[in-house]
This record gives sequence, C-alpha cells and structure tokens, in this order.
Amino acid sequence: KIWPNVLTTVAELNPADLPNVINQLGGMFLLVLAVAGILLTITKKDEHGSWDVKYIALLGLWLVFALWSTTKGVRFTLLAVPAIALGIGLFCGIAHHYMMKWFSEGMKVNKIAVSIVTIALLLLLIVKPTMKGYEIAENSVPSMNDGWWNALTQIKDNSTENAIITSWWDFGHWFKAIADR
Repeated sequence: KIWPNVLTTVAELNPADLPNVINQLGGMFLLVLAVAGILLTITKKDEHGSWDVKYIALLGLWLVFALWSTTKGVRFTLLAVPAIALGIGLFCGIAHHYMMKWFSEGMKVNKIAVSIVTIALLLLLIVKPTMKGYEIAENSVPSMNDGWWNALTQIKDNSTENAIITSWWDFGHWFKAIADR
C-alpha cells in the first residue's frame, strides 16, 4: 500500500459500461446484425444432416466474452471487433444466399440483377459506420507535433547513445522511435 496504484492512471484500463461499448462498436444496429449473422449459422447442417452449432459456439462465446472483458477495461473493446465483423459478414452472406434463392428460384428473377440489388442493399449497412469513422478521423488531433519532434531529434543528435530519457510512460514509444533512447 505504500506505492501508488499507477494502473488507475491508465485510461485504457478504466472499465466501460456496455451501452458505451456498443456505441463505440458501431451501435446497436450493427451488434444486432452481428448476433443475427452468428445465430443464422444454425441454418447450416453438417454432413450427417444435423445442425452445425460450432460456429454459434465459437463466435457467440467470443462475442460474449469480448463484450464482458470491456467492462474490465475499455482497451478490450478491440477484442469484440473481429467477432462483430465476422457476424456481420455471416449475416450479409446468408442474406445474399436467401435473397438469391427466394427471388431467383422462387420468383424467377434474373440472378445477376438480384445479386447486384442485394449487394447494393447490404453495402448500405456500412454507410453509417463509415461516415462515423470518417468524422472521428476528421476531428482527431495528433499528439505529435514539431516541438516534440525537434526536442527528441535534438536529444538523439546531442546525447550519448546510452543516455536515458525519464518521463511518464505515455511517450515512451516516441522516445524510442525518434530519439532512439
């Protein structure tokens, strides 16, 4: 207890509430699509004609535990991204398959036309997340600037190779990459 708990200063390890995490992952709509895609994998049967649940088990557990881990530290949100991306991909693939089946075979509509319309509709799903990502990138301000660069190159050029830079850990990667210290 005599040493301060420095982990409390690491923002990435702060817990996050689930609604905030879901918002960071693209919103409830994308999460629902991902879960639907994972659940729709039950429509696949194995070679014996029984339901194939390994995809639901793998991706479902991955998503559940990844979302749970975000409540222990916001940095773990990254663990949920692949599961959600795979779930959305599964949803799109299964939706395309059934749209082709229903319209091409059932209604005798041209397969190419059905495929193009289905793909266009599914691409609309990524418009909002893409716009949000663009907005975040547009409003981001880099932490590295000319002052940092000049100071670190000055240290690199005018100090011995075994010199040590002492600072808070946040900028350690910059020290190593630019000042080579």
